[in-house]
Amino acid sequence: AMHDLITQGKVLYWGTSEWSASGLNEACALCARHGFHAPTMEQPQYNLFHRQRVEQEKTLLYAA
Repeated sequence: AMHDLITQGKVLYWGTSEWSASGLNEACALCARHGFHAPTMEQPQYNLFHRQRVEQEKTLLYAA
């Protein structure tokens, strides 16, 4: 659905919120395999009390 909206010019890009690193990898691989527009950003919860997911789990995504 998001690919179609981007192709039609109704939205510029799409992103995710609170997806796991494995979920993001799977979505990007699926988009690449089928020629869809992949998500371009992730909006995780990140603050003084909630840092682990961004700093540990998603660190591998940033290096790619």
